[in-house]
Amino acid sequence: MNAPVEEIEFLARSDHRVNALSALAAGPQSRDDLRTITGASNATVGRLLNEFDSRTWIKRVDRRYELTLLGELIADGFFNLVERFETERTIRDVWQWIPFDQMGIGIECLSDATVTQATENNPLAVMSRVREFERRTTETQCFADYFPEPCIDTRSATIEAGTQRFEAVFTPSVVTTVMSSKWASQFTEMVASERTEISIFPGEISYAAGINDGVAYLVVEDDEDNIVGLVETDDERVVGWVKGRFEAFRRDSTVLTTDALLSLRKEEYNPRTV
Repeated sequence: MNAPVEEIEFLARSDHRVNALSALAAGPQSRDDLRTITGASNATVGRLLNEFDSRTWIKRVDRRYELTLLGELIADGFFNLVERFETERTIRDVWQWIPFDQMGIGIECLSDATVTQATENNPLAVMSRVREFERRTTETQCFADYFPEPCIDTRSATIEAGTQRFEAVFTPSVVTTVMSSKWASQFTEMVASERTEISIFPGEISYAAGINDGVAYLVVEDDEDNIVGLVETDDERVVGWVKGRFEAFRRDSTVLTTDALLSLRKEEYNPRTV
């Protein structure tokens, strides 16, 4: 009897076996179906069917093959393992800076995540991705302790065009920095827009995150506060956590008004005094 690791190797070392098992897990298949799906020759399909049959993973019903209960067990376990390796590969370079302990969720919640990484060859990859979804998003809720100039430019354009509803919670330093920059007028117009609600949280926001049209994102920073990645997922547990944090920050925040901005020069913005 083969050891379990040898059986895993038996499947993994052949794309034809993996594809055939995946097809059978989806439902009964004929020999011709399997040949089309796997791209294998008739002889190869016949051989892998014999291999599966000898392990009692399949049974023949009329002219089609289907998984036995044992075959279903193997398929479920194998593809769950494959999914775990796919997750590991996706978040390998950023997972250690994702606040799983604060989020109260497991790493498996990111099994379908998309990760954009900043690299030496493309250090602005994360910012480029952020601007991409900012342009096409219709509903945004986010929180952060910074508001980069490219984001101000993109957000203000979509808000002015009437294609986006923007709700954000920022720290006071964001207001001070922006109002001391060339983007002060655009920011003021954003605050005045009926499509915008910006609130100021008086405490610390240690990471930037948000929800764009139902998809959660988290900006990942290393121990030196360098942006190293952007994680996006529609997993309901992650979306729920981001939504909850946004609402918690907003409950303890003060809505920013144009009157507050007009009275502001370059002194430190304090939401409690406005």
